[in-house]
Amino acid sequence: MALTSALLVASLIALFFGARLVKPVLFVSTFGVALVACFYATVAVVRTTTMDATAGCWVEGLVPLVVALLAALFVANALTLAFACLGAASGAAGGYYLYALVLHTIPTGDVPPLGGHTWVFWLSVLLSSVVAAALAVKFKHLILATATAGLGAVGALVATTMLLLSHIDPKFLWCARPRNSARSAAQF
Repeated sequence: MALTSALLVASLIALFFGARLVKPVLFVSTFGVALVACFYATVAVVRTTTMDATAGCWVEGLVPLVVALLAALFVANALTLAFACLGAASGAAGGYYLYALVLHTIPTGDVPPLGGHTWVFWLSVLLSSVVAAALAVKFKHLILATATAGLGAVGALVATTMLLLSHIDPKFLWCARPRNSARSAAQF
């Protein structure tokens, strides 16, 4: 019940304040993921060395903290770069499909292909990439607000279902036990 209540509170915060709390949420989540991943990697590396136990303990404790802090700082401060890269990748994919669907029919004359592709291909991919990157950066707050609201709404719905409906009928908790989900869902 405490975990479900925490999920409900966190989901409501994401739903109503997520667009304003993007940097702290990115910082905390990146710190946690990088800390766990780096800890396991550091333990694996230290175990293969001839380091004494005290030094190994210090390395296993400090390296993950430093790496996680640096990763969290980078991610929290590179939000614009992240949106530009996401927009550029999406735009390049869109430009590629636009070329494959329509623009490949444009005659290119005697211009030799560059890298096996025509200049129309490169223009469609590069121009759509630049335009999409600019749009993603310009509308990043709208995108973040929509994404955090959606995430918060889904989390709040799950938590509310588990908190309220499970008291009415325990069968509603089948989603909390994925091992039994097929059998429990069939009981409805």
